[in-house]
Amino acid sequence: MDIILQEFIKNSLALSKYSSARFFLHKSRYRTWKYSFIEIYNYCLKLQQLLQDYSVKSGDKVILKGISRPEWVVAFLGCILSGVVVVPLDVKSAPGFDIKVLNKVKVRAIICDSPEIFQSFLENDNMASIFLDGLFEKLQEINTVKSELYHKNAAFSSPEPESLAEIVFTSGTTTEPKGVEITVGNIQASLGSVISVMNKYSGIFKMMHNPKILTMVPLSHMYGQLIGIFTPMIINSSIVFTDDISPKSIMKTIREEKIWIIGTLPKMLEMIKDYIVEKYRLDTPGFINTYKKMKEKKWQLRLMRFMPLHFRIGPRLVAIMVGGAVLDRKLDEFFRCLAYAIFQGYGLTEAAPLITISDPVGSVAGSIGKLLPGQEVKIVKGELFVRGANISRGYFRDKAKTESAFTDGWFRTGDYAEVDAAGNYFFKGREDGVIVRKDGLNVFPEDIEEVLKNDKRVKDCAVLGIDEKEGQLIAAALILKEKTGASVKDIIESANKKLTPYQRIDRFFIWKEEDFPRTATLKIIKKAVESEIKKAIKKSGRQNEAADIHAGGASKKLLFALDRLKGKKLRPEYKLEDDLGLDSLEIMELSSEIEDKYDIELDSSAITKDTTIEEIRSIISNPPKEIKEMPFFTFPYWKIAVFIRTIFQYFMMPFIFIIFRLKVYGVQNLADIKGPVVFAANHSSNLDAFAVLFSLPRRLRAKVTALMSIEHHFQNFFYRKGNIFRRAVEAAGFYLLVNLAVNACPLSRTHGFSRVLKNTGKLIDRGWSILIFPEGGVTADGKIRNFEPGVGIIAGDMKIPVVPVKISGIYNLLRNGILPWGHRPRWPLVTVSFGKPLLFKNKNYYDIAIAIEDIIRNQL
Repeated sequence: MDIILQEFIKNSLALSKYSSARFFLHKSRYRTWKYSFIEIYNYCLKLQQLLQDYSVKSGDKVILKGISRPEWVVAFLGCILSGVVVVPLDVKSAPGFDIKVLNKVKVRAIICDSPEIFQSFLENDNMASIFLDGLFEKLQEINTVKSELYHKNAAFSSPEPESLAEIVFTSGTTTEPKGVEITVGNIQASLGSVISVMNKYSGIFKMMHNPKILTMVPLSHMYGQLIGIFTPMIINSSIVFTDDISPKSIMKTIREEKIWIIGTLPKMLEMIKDYIVEKYRLDTPGFINTYKKMKEKKWQLRLMRFMPLHFRIGPRLVAIMVGGAVLDRKLDEFFRCLAYAIFQGYGLTEAAPLITISDPVGSVAGSIGKLLPGQEVKIVKGELFVRGANISRGYFRDKAKTESAFTDGWFRTGDYAEVDAAGNYFFKGREDGVIVRKDGLNVFPEDIEEVLKNDKRVKDCAVLGIDEKEGQLIAAALILKEKTGASVKDIIESANKKLTPYQRIDRFFIWKEEDFPRTATLKIIKKAVESEIKKAIKKSGRQNEAADIHAGGASKKLLFALDRLKGKKLRPEYKLEDDLGLDSLEIMELSSEIEDKYDIELDSSAITKDTTIEEIRSIISNPPKEIKEMPFFTFPYWKIAVFIRTIFQYFMMPFIFIIFRLKVYGVQNLADIKGPVVFAANHSSNLDAFAVLFSLPRRLRAKVTALMSIEHHFQNFFYRKGNIFRRAVEAAGFYLLVNLAVNACPLSRTHGFSRVLKNTGKLIDRGWSILIFPEGGVTADGKIRNFEPGVGIIAGDMKIPVVPVKISGIYNLLRNGILPWGHRPRWPLVTVSFGKPLLFKNKNYYDIAIAIEDIIRNQL
């Protein structure tokens, strides 16, 4: 199928009937940012003008480095539409690598996440900088009509198929970076072939209600661009980018965002599978027996049998798109057996990026699929050769590498493959990874790795050849599963019995780190593994015993991290708050770090201010089997609940105004508020929430939720303790009284602070403003106390304006007010002063809290 890239982008984003109904979403730590297709296209037009303002012309080169998010998409497509050549770099690439690319390419501008990343590049007076952080705010200042005129300017002529679109670099810091030249024509040919395959399933895609793809593949990788940018345009689907790609977070996102399709890498899919097996206990004899029986059944029967599991994983998830590396056969079979549709793409960056695709119809497990339309392949001495309009013309300023990669117009992939009678291709191994025995036989490491991975005691492994005098020996580095108590010799002996004599492992090692070093697409960097194995051989000698590589223990690492944080030795009995002085923010961050570092799942109360170092060690060694979260319900935010609450508040107003008079200042500062904000107020009385709410205009008051501590009055219900009657009474009191009055959102300062922040982010995404009292409690003496950094997290990480609010005259109101306790009845005047909305950028949490506190103390 022939396409013109610029027209394809415009038609898909701006002219489609789905332009306003499909979105690019970015799920950050606490919030989800959403931009429609038409908004993305308009931002692309505005970016063209921004490039023009920086004197970046068609044919100029621009480095693009940042996390995967809609801003990255706009930067990429804006450059493509302008004829500007994109040089995408992985967000984790080393500064040394970046500098080598910079020196080789001579770019005109750098587009990156923040000024901090820009500083890692050599400064150049002729090099412009554009930052993805705050990019959309900057582009909003540009008039769309004017930007369209810039698009017609001669400086931005429509790129021809032969024009460079991207230079994608590979290799590490120790070698010269290799830049693959990708032209506009390469991308057009690749998209045309993919569209022809996807058209077979267009009827199914149209049946999906609000289709969404969740991608975990970096946009700096060409497969990531195919999944995260072009596939949503092809099938008219929304796309979700997420910062947290841990299996736990991915599974949660699949359910919360109602994901239909996930786009991932084989290693990530393996991690998801391991998580599913452990969480839903799929390793029991009963399930294994069922799995074996269902493997050969028709997919309709498998779907019916595993439907309950589908609902637990995500009721809408139906398909998995995987690429960037070859999918393990066992992993492929697992998800096929569970009745998920598998789309596996095989290719290289030089193929922009696909050569074959394995789609659900007609493919077999373990195959990399069939040849895509528009390409030719041949197998020469086992190696796959390919040619077609999608194949790169060569390497940037590297004639020698280009000539060695092509033979008579055919690109040598360096991959060994086989093909069956039905046209299914099977990957056998990489040419540069093939082990050559002293007798001349070729051994593919992938075959040996598959046998090792089938051993349940092995978490992961890497097999490679080590050069010695008698030829290459087969060496295996193993990462064992925890608590297996396995003998490595037993594992190797068991594997060698299943291997042919020339495949048998000669040397073996235990890799003691949590994972092997990996590329951006999570392929093992075998050069780094080989280097460490050689060191281990030199240290241990020639005896064939399991030598440790990179030793380290979880508890030791944890204690070192805490020791470095606090600068003193730690004792097992030390408590996080009393002995180490950690505040609620630091405890929350520690909990998150433990979850991420050790890939375990904790409930919101697992680590609190009273948790000891010894208890943290125990948590890491013996993670909890069941996770309990503080309950959070959405029904208080339904329209009917808002209506009932509004009526109830009007009913309460006369009674509140019997207690105090109310004077409001700064209402004019609220006139331009259109979206959610944070109202941050000092806390003088339990009546503060009423004072603030009844000072707000009705249009704002109806969409405000107040964060309220539940430590003293409702902890039996929210912490699930005590008898059922007590819990029921507290639940009724909270939701039928407190929530009706002030729309309280439960807040815990000792349990689940992270969960509170995530709930807050969800409410902000839904358009709710937040009322918060950053002091953490009612003042004991009438003076404003120091603000806690939680308000800084909400303002900084959630990028939401803060309205400072000062409440005066309400301290000890019941004793000093209308009730005659030791004085004549009085009707005190309470004043509420609203400051101007503030948006904080590039400030830490503590500085934000201090700034808000200063305004309330001294300026209102």
